[in-house]
Amino acid sequence: MTAMTTKRNRVVSVILSGIMLVTVALFVGLRPHAADSEEYLATFNVASPDQSFYGYAYGYLNDAGEVAIPAQYCTAADFGEYGLAAVLQKNTDTAVQYIDADGNVQLTISPKDAVMIDEATSFKNGLSEITYYVAEGEDAVKKTSSYDLNGNLIQEDATAQTDYSNFSYVGDFHDGYALAANGLKVGVIDESGAYVFQPQFDGIIRASDEQDSAIENYGLAGNGLYISNYSDGLFLVYDIQSKLFGYLDLDKNYVLQPQYEDAMDFGTNDLALVKSNGQWQIINKAGEVQTAVHDINQVTGGFCRATSDDTTNGFKEEDGVWKYYTRGVFQDSLNTIVYGTINDQSGWYLVRNGVFTPQTTVTNNTAGWWYVKDGKVDFTYNGIARNDYGWWRISAGKVNFYANDLAQNEYGWWKCKDGQVDFNYTGLASNGYGTWLVLNGRVATEFTGTYLLNGTTYSVENGRIN
Repeated sequence: MTAMTTKRNRVVSVILSGIMLVTVALFVGLRPHAADSEEYLATFNVASPDQSFYGYAYGYLNDAGEVAIPAQYCTAADFGEYGLAAVLQKNTDTAVQYIDADGNVQLTISPKDAVMIDEATSFKNGLSEITYYVAEGEDAVKKTSSYDLNGNLIQEDATAQTDYSNFSYVGDFHDGYALAANGLKVGVIDESGAYVFQPQFDGIIRASDEQDSAIENYGLAGNGLYISNYSDGLFLVYDIQSKLFGYLDLDKNYVLQPQYEDAMDFGTNDLALVKSNGQWQIINKAGEVQTAVHDINQVTGGFCRATSDDTTNGFKEEDGVWKYYTRGVFQDSLNTIVYGTINDQSGWYLVRNGVFTPQTTVTNNTAGWWYVKDGKVDFTYNGIARNDYGWWRISAGKVNFYANDLAQNEYGWWKCKDGQVDFNYTGLASNGYGTWLVLNGRVATEFTGTYLLNGTTYSVENGRIN
């Protein structure tokens, strides 16, 4: 289970449909993670009297059964790609944070107009999905958006996919297999859409906001089992009659018979968290107990790899060009201004398609619009600079959209309106040096003589009104 959700209780139920919509996000820079070895973490929760946690605080256990990240989140997802996990901090209802295995926040995404986050997934196939509510009149409408590792909104996945329209439900693929429903029964398909297990299961094990007793209410005619996603060679199943969990392999044989009061998927470390005689334990695939887990209320997820193969963040020179990396991934779709170091010089640099671009222009990032000289923001510049959209008033390297004054560049002095040169303006304008004649947005420094303007004749010397 990879989703972080505001829902609290883990039960079993039937899933038959889903929906997806889209909106906007915010990027915050990433920092390197210090871990240099494999690390596997699983989510857990503990009861909390703090009302900000809605009853439970979430954290992460390591595969030695120890608390790796203390329970401090309102909700927490399993670790996903790039060694990051989606979490929701208390008293923060409109932003999702992504932490590394040390608990450091590496990324924050705030969906546009969100009034409350409902659910978020950690990164998979380069994307994280966030489900949230927005206000529309007196109603709260639920939406879902997908974001990449830079916090950019991805409106649709252009990757070609097999047509699964003949199924009423198809879940996410895990190691080549997905749960699929056709009517009221659930089976397992491969990526071609062919059944590996014919529809025979009565439901899907998932997180829900229903009470645990709800599992007694799904006695549909079938094999009496609920099934979870394929993970590390096994399927977690729940036996309705005995109310116990066990594990099946791809040959439909039990590797571990239903015997656990609760259980999580096996992680790629060949370990799983199970509950037996009221005690959470870590077992291997032979069912041998590795260690007991103490002082927690409930395990809420299986072990997931929490380290990244490459945690390189920032610029790296390759074949004479500087490429920008995030958690070891070349950001070939990144087009913005980012902080980094090039040739031992730190600063804010212009990136196009993930590559440092030594261009002079005015461009933007999430913090505003900036004057970029030879590919680097020049915070010392004050004056006028241009891009394809116009000529702009720059103050300390940043576009000043409140400027309504005269400013200078190498081509002369210019009349600005709301931060942009107003080429339609002809009239008078003043600054600390006097009052000036402006023609088509530019101070007429080449003009000396008399000039009739709005019925008044002015004496002008080098553009200045005498």
